Amino acid sequence: MSKEYKPFGLGLSPDQLPKSPEEAEKLWDTLKPLIEGMKEPDGEKKMSNEVAKAKELGFVPGAKAKLSHDTEVGEVVGYNEAVGGLYPGSRYPVIIKFERGTFEYSLDQLELVDEK
Repeated sequence: MSKEYKPFGLGLSPDQLPKSPEEAEKLWDTLKPLIEGMKEPDGEKKMSNEVAKAKELGFVPGAKAKLSHDTEVGEVVGYNEAVGGLYPGSRYPVIIKFERGTFEYSLDQLELVDEK
């Protein structure tokens, strides 16, 4: 059973992608205000603070963690440095790799797992 993978993105089919640098620049000029509008005010500072807090709590690369409501254990693989978008680092600073995939999480969603 194979599912077709459809990546999240601009929603452009290959034939709609820019065919020249000029077309790419025009597309960027259209998208840039939308992307900039998704950035949080003070997003970089907030993201840095949340990442620092995650590190202080022990969510460092290689640490084992799980979701508060689940038993599957994953591994911290890094930090979300996005300053805007749907999953900004200020709200979802920790990146955890589980068997089902790699995702960004907020600190209140996670628990460290003691490996004894």
